[in-house]
Amino acid sequence: MVDARGSVKEVVMRLSVAPSARESMSRVLVSFSDITERKQFERELRKLSSAVEQSPVSVIITDTSGAIEYVNPTFEHVSGYLMSEVIGKNPRILKSRHTPQSEYKKLWDTILSGRQWRGEFRNMRKDGSLFWESALISPILDSEGRITHFLGIKEDITQKKMVEEELYTSRESLRLLAEDLVRVREEERSEIAREVHDELGQIMTAVKMDVSSLLRVGFSNPQMISQKAESLFSLIDMGIRSVQQLSARLRPGVLDDLGIVAAIEWQAEDFQARTGIKCILNLPETDLRIQMQQATAVFRIFQEGMTNVARHSKATAVEVTLTYDEGLLCLKIMDNGIGIDAAQVRNPKSLGLIGIRERLRPFEGSLVIEARPGGGTLMTVNLPIPKTNEEQS
Repeated sequence: MVDARGSVKEVVMRLSVAPSARESMSRVLVSFSDITERKQFERELRKLSSAVEQSPVSVIITDTSGAIEYVNPTFEHVSGYLMSEVIGKNPRILKSRHTPQSEYKKLWDTILSGRQWRGEFRNMRKDGSLFWESALISPILDSEGRITHFLGIKEDITQKKMVEEELYTSRESLRLLAEDLVRVREEERSEIAREVHDELGQIMTAVKMDVSSLLRVGFSNPQMISQKAESLFSLIDMGIRSVQQLSARLRPGVLDDLGIVAAIEWQAEDFQARTGIKCILNLPETDLRIQMQQATAVFRIFQEGMTNVARHSKATAVEVTLTYDEGLLCLKIMDNGIGIDAAQVRNPKSLGLIGIRERLRPFEGSLVIEARPGGGTLMTVNLPIPKTNEEQS
């Protein structure tokens, strides 16, 4: 209906028949009631109800004692409980004992005073699995300011928490790795300093003494000159070998000169001689065409893997396999020792494993460590080698 001002109105029309003075005639009474505001309110209410029903966050309404009167479908999806299962119950059915009781007391003190409360819960689903929720709980007031209900709006932040935890673990691992690198570097410097002092220092001192003897004797005693010359040659050879050993420990020249296959073979022979652990090698017949940065990473990872075998495995033999196929380099180190459990693999303080993963990260490589059936551990390293890198090498 359009009123006198031209506005469209929604009305309810009522018809009633009234008797007339004439028996053959009747009067019809027509009345109109303006229901425009009521219809508008109903549309707004339906829109609000649809928004709550389709909301991507959980919505809970309780009475003042905490008994649940309504939950939306998202709550059912996240918690695993149907609305029929939670009506009349307290939201504490989600409690997991991971949130301190003091936090619940703070919540109730806040909302009973008429204020909003914000916080996080680690709750438990119907199936027993844990999840994180960010919650906003506020009182609902009537026209006189009295609390009639409580409204809870909660968002599942489990994935966000997992990312935060992984980021924290990664940062902590990198911090520990950095500390360990500083410690290892200082230990290596101290060890090299001792060897330089003890071996090279003694050799150079002996050389100096022989040269001094020659200077004192002069050329009057050819036999002594010959003896001192032989001694000097021997000392110089010892000095050269000592320098070569130190250089090889810092970076083996065979890696730069002959490549990764020869370097692994050389390191395995040295490992077997030092530890007594038998090394079985399955290596390509020719060197792999990979860049030096990648070869260095593979060699250092191989060294770390063999160090772990020597320190922790109690193995008597280790088998090393290096393959390259269709752009993927694969290094496997398999021992016959006591094995490894999942907790050790996931240990965020295992600096050796952290170091291996960090060496692989720039090349998007992967590391898998698993216990072998019947005993022992298998470490598998996969390193993608792009064709452009192979051509450049």
